[in-house]
Amino acid sequence: MNGLVSRPGFVLAAAVGFCVIAFDVSNPASLHFFPHNIDQPAHAWVKANLPTPIKNLVAEKLVSDLFITGGIAGWVLAGAGGISKSGWNGVKRLAIALLLYVFGGGSVQHGTLLCVLLPPLTSNNDSTRNSRLQTVVTSAALPLWVVATVTTATGRVLGDAHWVSDTMAGACLGAGLVSITTILCSKLAADVKQ
Repeated sequence: MNGLVSRPGFVLAAAVGFCVIAFDVSNPASLHFFPHNIDQPAHAWVKANLPTPIKNLVAEKLVSDLFITGGIAGWVLAGAGGISKSGWNGVKRLAIALLLYVFGGGSVQHGTLLCVLLPPLTSNNDSTRNSRLQTVVTSAALPLWVVATVTTATGRVLGDAHWVSDTMAGACLGAGLVSITTILCSKLAADVKQ
């Protein structure tokens, strides 16, 4: 998983996705596919079918905020574990992830937890990999990241807090920022080994 996310092509694909959505939504010369065919019908459906208490409590708080709260708890635990295991490198890794999280929100939170903060915790102190734990973390990272991002986005849309296109653009932005974070932290780890 980290190999895929830490490739410049992943950053490029995420940037292209973000730009396509941003162009379609905001440029007067675009076809406005997202606003006319996805955003407005989704908004109309939410308004017509979900009472305000359901939107506020179930969609926004339980569905959307559940993964965000879990992600915050994961960040605290993984950050503390990374600092106690790697010292100053754990602090730097956490600072880089936190800085980019500020710009990307939930998708960055989930991705950096799974791709940046947890993987270093799966290696032994003697620098050999605990292959079973490493395999589980690596193979579960992408599916968990997708589920957490889609669930958070769905809660935001059903809570009538975001347009569908906003959440899609946010997911693209998040994917790009997680990729950049992964690349920066990989370079940090390589510098430490030298």
